[in-house]
Amino acid sequence: MLEKGKISSLQLGILLFELQTATGVISLPSSAYKYAKQNLWISYIFASFVFFIFIFVYFYLNKYYPKKTLIEYCTSLLGKWIGKTIGFICLFYIFYVSTFNLGEYSEFLTINFFSRTPKVVTICGLVIVCCFAVIGGIEVIGRCAQFFLPVIIILFLLMLILILPEAKVLNLFPVLENGFNTPLKGGIISSAWFGDNFILTFLLPYVSDSKKAKKSVMISLLISTLTLTTVSLTILMVLGELTDKFFYPFIVVARYISVADFLEHVEAAVMAIWILGMFIKMTLFIYVLTLGTSQWLKLNDYRPLVLPIGFLLTFLEVWVDPNLATLFKNYNPDHIFGMFPKYIFPAFLFIIALIRHKFISNRKTKDHLA
Repeated sequence: MLEKGKISSLQLGILLFELQTATGVISLPSSAYKYAKQNLWISYIFASFVFFIFIFVYFYLNKYYPKKTLIEYCTSLLGKWIGKTIGFICLFYIFYVSTFNLGEYSEFLTINFFSRTPKVVTICGLVIVCCFAVIGGIEVIGRCAQFFLPVIIILFLLMLILILPEAKVLNLFPVLENGFNTPLKGGIISSAWFGDNFILTFLLPYVSDSKKAKKSVMISLLISTLTLTTVSLTILMVLGELTDKFFYPFIVVARYISVADFLEHVEAAVMAIWILGMFIKMTLFIYVLTLGTSQWLKLNDYRPLVLPIGFLLTFLEVWVDPNLATLFKNYNPDHIFGMFPKYIFPAFLFIIALIRHKFISNRKTKDHLA
């Protein structure tokens, strides 16, 4: 195994929670609201059911290939050429999404906080720190996530409590005015976001207490869904139909907070949540990308690839996407292409593994009876 470090099941759950929630509360609502409207909060519940099913798929594959990642058991199940092809598509998609995430991170900070700071500065700052964390290994990444968790939770709770006076429950109605069509459409977009958890297939071999991992992942999914649902309800109650007018509605909601004309401008808390969440997200994506690429190329160590991949991600993002309009024109992480590595390939591998091990089990039974 290229990675000698281990993380606990608790750290795995925290990583998945921060991967989804810390950035999802800021950038996901505007995308899903276009389809779900005031049923936005219901769409998250639908999306969570999809990932809940795939938790069993990921853990079934890990059961039979406990020390292998997705890249490695692709070749074990499908042979060298088909397995390598699927592995390459998965790695390419991770690279694709990583570039998009860098652009979104930079544009969010530039638009809302650092309007005069060059884009390359904000991107380089994040990539350099992420690369050092990746070089440190999975244990360092797990400890960082565990350290950041209290900060993120306190900021979330503080903002939700302070915004309550501005909330209007009537903005949530009518519920399911057009049936389940709108929340289901929003759920498809949200499921693409939840689908980023497919990197679980790269992390499970490095969980020390693997027997507790499934429970930890399920609890993480439940808390993530509750958090996203609560935040979406808050956004709807404050902004109502205006939610569709903003790229980042959560930061607009934060600007409504004013306590006795003393506590104001708490959008800095949103920036803190965004930076910490994006650090964990990009660190995980760079880690999975370098680890998977090393396994695909059969290298002895993934660390020599960390800085070159970090440089390549930075170069492509700065060169290809000079502004937000170009970013969303060139990249669409919710596109059908993303469903292949997130859902279709794991489901296909699950079916192959199920048939293969069922056949082997039946053959052993017949040999024993003979």
